[in-house]
Amino acid sequence: PNIMMMMMRFLLLIFYLLLITLALAKSHNNNNDDDKTNNYTERFMKNFDISKQQFEETPLTLACHHYTSFLTATAWSESYPVVLAALLPCFWIYAEVGKDIVGNSIANNPYQAWIDTYAGEEFNQAVRNVIATIDKVAARCDTDTIEKMHKAYRKGAELEWLFWDSAYKQQQWLGLDHA
Repeated sequence: PNIMMMMMRFLLLIFYLLLITLALAKSHNNNNDDDKTNNYTERFMKNFDISKQQFEETPLTLACHHYTSFLTATAWSESYPVVLAALLPCFWIYAEVGKDIVGNSIANNPYQAWIDTYAGEEFNQAVRNVIATIDKVAARCDTDTIEKMHKAYRKGAELEWLFWDSAYKQQQWLGLDHA
């Protein structure tokens, strides 16, 4: 497996955890647990034998940078409903991809833990809960906010696709890669 692409995906997930924390703060729900991010980081690095230095020195790909910049800007500048809509594609797409590929996984697949996580009932229930929360929040929103939610969701889905496509093609900074 391409360790750099795995780290890019992981960096994006860490970013999601931080943005979820920000979204929770905007929701006035203060049940944040920053230790979850740290524990996840430590487990990932240990499982894939990645040193702290290697992790810290891995630059974001262009697609990952664009995606995280969009999410950061949305999290800081938009309302709670719009932030939720921007984050939803990652959760929902992961659940669908996990369910789609779990039956085709080969023995000793280095990504089996990833596949099992996202195909699993616990994650899929969490996705259903996020969708239900967004539906509940959206029911109280005006039409302008609903339109912003739709745009944020679409852009998040487009950038999720761009991220996966660039990982598949192993694209970096289009000629600006460091050799």
